[in-house]
Amino acid sequence: MYKVFDLETETHSSHKRKASCFDVRNWVVARGWKIQNDPKCSWSYHPTFDRSSYLTIEPYVTLLIGFNIKFDLMWEMAQNNPDLLAFFQRGGKVWDCQYAEYLLNAQHPDSQMCALTDVAPKYGGTKKIDEVKALWEAGVQTSAIPEDLLIDYLVGTPEEQRNGGDIRNTELTFLGQIKRAVQLGMVKMIQDRMDGLLCTTDMEFRGLKIDVKEAGRRLQILQDDLAKADAELNSYVPADLPFEFNWGSKNHASYIIFG
Repeated sequence: MYKVFDLETETHSSHKRKASCFDVRNWVVARGWKIQNDPKCSWSYHPTFDRSSYLTIEPYVTLLIGFNIKFDLMWEMAQNNPDLLAFFQRGGKVWDCQYAEYLLNAQHPDSQMCALTDVAPKYGGTKKIDEVKALWEAGVQTSAIPEDLLIDYLVGTPEEQRNGGDIRNTELTFLGQIKRAVQLGMVKMIQDRMDGLLCTTDMEFRGLKIDVKEAGRRLQILQDDLAKADAELNSYVPADLPFEFNWGSKNHASYIIFG
């Protein structure tokens, strides 16, 4: 049994990361989901600061589906979601439609980090609501976007939930991708890549411990070695050149080596 989910968060940036789960100014403003065979989408809305909510993952769910799912998973990890831990402990799997599209298209550059609004129509979905994107681009925080507009963007209007919004579009994309993967014999390969994605997601969330003092010591050694190498190379450059010598130029280097 699968569960599709998506999050809409505040979008403050820090450390070159937009809508970072590590930025204490951000929180999940809206969360949408849909269980396999359920005709309707569900959602929760948190218009004021709330870092305690998390996605409920029922015991019978064996597959979580998303688009750029690493972003959503990292947010659920930041929320200390106990259901997510239990899901992984019982062997739960993930399917990232963005990553799958890239693999299904033979890793072509045009499919790298593709957008849901471009992919979904290929599988019977719809384009996203432009008004929400325009508000984000204008610097409006997600919590300031009207609730009805944001929820329509996330799950579609009540009349169109079967065909609109990020949740249903992601489900339609997944169902279409599975068919393609079966036809191409790529299901197992994609599943293996998704396991790898889980690994890199966990690594990115936890980070790497750096000994800053030791790193600085080694950096100084490298900088000293580089300075000596530069000095030795520059000793071969005539002092009376009528132009500024550039070691990055193949022509300049050729003049020094071959005359």
